[in-house]
Amino acid sequence: MLSCYLDDSGTHLGSDIVVWAGLYGNKYQWAALDHAWGEALKYAPPGCRPLTHFHMARCDNGSKEFGAGDGFERWPEPAREVLAKELRRIINANMLSGFAIGVDRKYWDKEIQGDRRRLVGDPEGFCIRRAIEYSIKWAKSRRCECDPELGLFFDKRPGRIGEIAAVHEVFSPHEYLNLLDQQVAIFLLPVEFVQMDKSHQLQAADLFAWEFYQVANDALNGLGDTARREQMRELVNGSNGRLLCAMTAKEQIDALKKTGPKDD
Repeated sequence: MLSCYLDDSGTHLGSDIVVWAGLYGNKYQWAALDHAWGEALKYAPPGCRPLTHFHMARCDNGSKEFGAGDGFERWPEPAREVLAKELRRIINANMLSGFAIGVDRKYWDKEIQGDRRRLVGDPEGFCIRRAIEYSIKWAKSRRCECDPELGLFFDKRPGRIGEIAAVHEVFSPHEYLNLLDQQVAIFLLPVEFVQMDKSHQLQAADLFAWEFYQVANDALNGLGDTARREQMRELVNGSNGRLLCAMTAKEQIDALKKTGPKDD
């Protein structure tokens, strides 16, 4: 089975940008990542809390399991950077493919309103749909593996019912049919929601989504539309073109305004 693990960044209230990212691979690639990721998490600096799972935002700011408390010291920044660097290396070492997409939430909410919004959806739904469309495109390109099944995995977060609803909306009957074509048979398996703290694969998708979110924020603030952060450049450049990213331009959002009926 081919599998795609997808996660978000910037879907919290107050964020200017919404990002969704997916990592794609076969069962052998994911098994290898699972083992290597688990081995990488076994190390903890002396006096610091051992890790049972990884969350990129917490690693970056030294909070939660990376923070002090219960007799443990806060993970020092150099140790957190070394761990994140090793995890980026693991993603690329296993030759995973991926796609990340971001949308300017404020501009979307301002310009896509009324009936048009009901037609094309909100920023999060747009990103989820594009990420899934790319996962299907990737799966079709893997015909040489003779594996027509594609599994989609999302984070199961307590209290995030809206997020789960956004995912399910993409798989409403009319949307589902639009995702597929008859040229290459790909069987989408039922969507699964798994807990991130129990899935190294989802933790990898979280890292990818978070890194692109930083770059997308730079682009929105006029700091450039390329990967300015050393970490993101390292991740993308090390993928030999397997990891792709896209920031939806205002011109593309404006084009969506012309789709469908007029606003209310």
